[in-house]
Amino acid sequence: MDRKTTVFTRVQDLYQKSDTKMGGWMWDNLVQWVADKALILTEKYKANTEKVYCAALLHDLGDTRYERGDREFASWSEEKGKEILVQAEFSDEEAAEIIETIIRPHSCRPGNLPTTVEGKVLATADGMFHLQTSFFSNVVPHE
Repeated sequence: MDRKTTVFTRVQDLYQKSDTKMGGWMWDNLVQWVADKALILTEKYKANTEKVYCAALLHDLGDTRYERGDREFASWSEEKGKEILVQAEFSDEEAAEIIETIIRPHSCRPGNLPTTVEGKVLATADGMFHLQTSFFSNVVPHE
């Protein structure tokens, strides 16, 4: 099994077993859509297809275990994401790069903007999804 397929399979399993409010919806609606759109953008902008695709699959992984706004959401998502990447035979360095330069800045928060073409591709694909759906009406407000 190649690395992309390994990541896809492990992430799909987590989403399908999720009992969070957003878990199943995220897999069926957002995650796969963003991953597919990111593949198209990687070709156009000559980004690393494998890294962007895997990052797209992992970018909201916290939804499989935690509700939005939970303090553990981001840290668990990054730890589990790295674990999955290493299981898929990415090196520790590659896994850290995917998390730090592609996934972490994908939300474009002040002081944490994407600086690599791969990070920009994921942020753009994710942003395109949000423009075309009612996602924000489904998110539980932060407390």
